[in-house]
Amino acid sequence: MSTFIDPNVAVAQTARERRGMTRREIWLPLFGGIGGLLALTGLVALMGGDRTGVVSNFLLTAFVLCPAALCLFPLYILMVVAAFGMGRATQGVTKPLQSIERMTVQMTQGAHRISQVASKHAINANVRFTQIEKRVNFFDHPRQKQLPKPIVEPKNPEMEKGE
Repeated sequence: MSTFIDPNVAVAQTARERRGMTRREIWLPLFGGIGGLLALTGLVALMGGDRTGVVSNFLLTAFVLCPAALCLFPLYILMVVAAFGMGRATQGVTKPLQSIERMTVQMTQGAHRISQVASKHAINANVRFTQIEKRVNFFDHPRQKQLPKPIVEPKNPEMEKGE
């Protein structure tokens, strides 16, 4: 006896199993859910107008609110974890940010000292050159002070007639 497996039989059997699995796992729950909804709708129609509010509230809770809560629960967990992570991250970056702040203060103080020294030297140089400038300006041609001409609006004779 040979233990040879025919590949055509194996493929056909696998395809048959796949179709059966598709029926069981996809189509049966789909048609079962649609049939259940139709049965509940028929039940509500037969019960009359007084009980429709109770059934509709139950259906809303069962088919809308519960799935929404289940689907949003992972998002809620993600937000809680993100908030916790942000707290941890804030604690983690506090020391580096404080060191950067100290370096910035030291650099600002250094720049302030350098600018003080530079301005002191510039003022001293200006004071020394002022004496030399007075002596050098002695040879310049004296300038006459010119006052700016006052701005006077010309009178419009047509405007005076209209008054």
